[in-house]
Amino acid sequence: MADGRVAGRVALVTGAARGQGAAEAELLAAEGAAVVLTDLLDEEGEATAERIRANGGTAVYRHLDVSSSEQWDEVTAAARDEGCATPSVTTRPAKRHAMRPIR
Repeated sequence: MADGRVAGRVALVTGAARGQGAAEAELLAAEGAAVVLTDLLDEEGEATAERIRANGGTAVYRHLDVSSSEQWDEVTAAARDEGCATPSVTTRPAKRHAMRPIR
């Protein structure tokens, strides 16, 4: 896995517990990235990270509510504490939408 297209990079994937996010995390790991998986679904997110590790990849899971700037800070700090650099690849970036009453 060290010779892939994103070898030596750290990828942070939001919504990585299942579906498209999990598939993206697995692909990035297969291409050599160390992957930080984030989601609100902790049990499923950790299972996805474990599956990546079982296949020889580097992966950590962290709980993340993408609307919380404090949690973003915690996730990046935890990634560094785990030996990962600050992410250089981020997939599925969260978008915030302002909600206003319809007039």
